Amino acid sequence: MWVMSLKRLKIREGVRTSKRWTSNILISLILFSAFYLLFIPVHFLSFRTQDWELCSALAPSGVEIKTGYIHSVEKTPVEDVYVLSGPRLWLWEERFRSHNAGLPTEPPPRGRFLLQKDWMVIRGSPYTWEVLRIRIGDDELGKNWVYSSTTGKLDLYQLIPNNVFYIEVTQVPLLFRKR
Repeated sequence: MWVMSLKRLKIREGVRTSKRWTSNILISLILFSAFYLLFIPVHFLSFRTQDWELCSALAPSGVEIKTGYIHSVEKTPVEDVYVLSGPRLWLWEERFRSHNAGLPTEPPPRGRFLLQKDWMVIRGSPYTWEVLRIRIGDDELGKNWVYSSTTGKLDLYQLIPNNVFYIEVTQVPLLFRKR
């Protein structure tokens, strides 16, 4: 009889121990998940000048940013497409209507030159930036603009004429992002 009650006690202790282990694992899983979500590095994309931040937003890899301007010599439009790749902006595509006066005449290594109806296109580029610096013109020179899915099209030559515009990618833990 004494042996039977000892066996029951061991079985009860085993059940209590397994419940304790299960609850400890569950609590640890919740704590580590919260820790991961708060400290995981995320990418923020900022549009700014030296003195003023136009906007800043959380941006996943693969987001496209388009910039455009009127070439100062050729007086034709030029458009660039940048893709967020990790913590850098990658020049994915450049479109232009003529290839004189400083505009590309051939693709970079591993790039392709495409001739479309209205555009000459260079796709694929080895160039990347963490901070892209763009000189902004005005109504007469440049007519720069930027487009992203979060901001839509911004006519920079009207917002910040004759200024320097920065597109910046920062990678920081979500918890420590400055507002």
